[in-house]
This record gives sequence, C-alpha cells and structure tokens, in this order.
Amino acid sequence: MSIQRVILVVILALSIGLLSAFTVTQTVKGQYPSYSYPPTTSAPAATATPAATSKPLPSATSSGTSLVMYEGPLTKGAAGSTIFGFGNTATDITSPGPTLKLQEGTTYTMTVYNVDSSTSHAWEIVPTEAVSNSPLFGAGIDITKFIPPGSSGSVTFTPNQTGNFYYVCTQPGHIGYGMYGDVVVTSAIPEFPTPLILLLTLAVGSLSALAIRQAIKTRLSPEHKALEI
Repeated sequence: MSIQRVILVVILALSIGLLSAFTVTQTVKGQYPSYSYPPTTSAPAATATPAATSKPLPSATSSGTSLVMYEGPLTKGAAGSTIFGFGNTATDITSPGPTLKLQEGTTYTMTVYNVDSSTSHAWEIVPTEAVSNSPLFGAGIDITKFIPPGSSGSVTFTPNQTGNFYYVCTQPGHIGYGMYGDVVVTSAIPEFPTPLILLLTLAVGSLSALAIRQAIKTRLSPEHKALEI
C-alpha cells in the first residue's frame, strides 16, 4: 500500500471516530438542558422583604424554566432621579438591571418580587425602552394593577423571536427612575462542531491533492516519472 493511501485511511478513520464521539456527546448533552439565566430556588414571604439569596442552578418545572428577579430601591449607585432598579437578589439591585438572556422556543416562568416597602412596581418585556400595554411574548406581570410592596407576581411565556429587547417597570415615570434592563433572545441552534468540520476539510483536501497528483502522473513522460519522489 502506498504512503498516500495509508495517510488517506488514517484521516478517514479519525474522521469517523470524531463523528462518533461528537454524536455521543450531543446525545448526553441532550439529557441535561442548559440555561442562561441564574434564578433563585426559594421564594420569600409575601409580606416581608426577601432575604438575600445566592444563585443556584436553574430548575425546569412543568410550567417552564423558573426565573427570579427582584425590584425596588437601588442597593448601590443611586444618583439623581435613578433611585429604583432590578436585581438577581434583594441586596443587589442596580440600574440598569442585569441582562436577561433567553433562548427562542424555550418556555420560562418569571417570578418578580417587589422588595420596596412603600411603592408598587411591575414588570414586562418590550421592544423599546418604553411602557407598552402589549408586552412581547405575553411577558408581563401586573402591568396595570402593579405588584404591591412586599408581594410578588409571575408569568409564563415563550420567546418566539430572536433579538435585543428590554424589560421595564410599567409604573408611570419608573423607567426614568432607572427601572429597565436588557433582554437578549438567541436562537436554539446546536453547537457548531468546529473540530469535526476541520478534520473533514482536511480529509477532502487530502483526497483532492491525491487526485491531482494521480492526474499529473498519468501525463508525465517516463523520463519525468524517474524523477518523482
């Protein structure tokens, strides 16, 4: 067997092995959903200010992936009219609030806790940084009745388009007080198998080079063949 054929066999074997490993990896990954937004798992009492919580792994429920957000007075960075905001915990409320990363086609249940002691708030996803009576994806919580101080509200929704959006409080004037944050919805496309594509590209390139070499050999005269390596 010529050296070219040995190289070709090795490349094809590696390609098949890597393809099999990639298939097994994707099968295993499919058993464990991945989520972008870190929720909390325990709900504070409705009549008291929620205690600070850490960021445990997200949970998948029959109503969708659970997300949690807190709204109320800023815990840091208050300046001028910027006095309210959102946060992942009751002790880390900022303006703008943390970026909410979602995946198109995934169902979520968002619970928002109003940790303010005196002011009602609300929550919704909108296309622009402005209050709307028709929240995107139906993702709105008490947008006209508002969430009372020390209480919470929830909504289940499924993003059906990708893009960059906002979440805001619908209380009049509260966006100007700092109650907004970014929403990023990405497509549910599987990971691009870069190593596999590179290896297959190498295999195709090797096959092409071998074919060209063989074509050239058939056109060479006996004198030129004697000079081949």
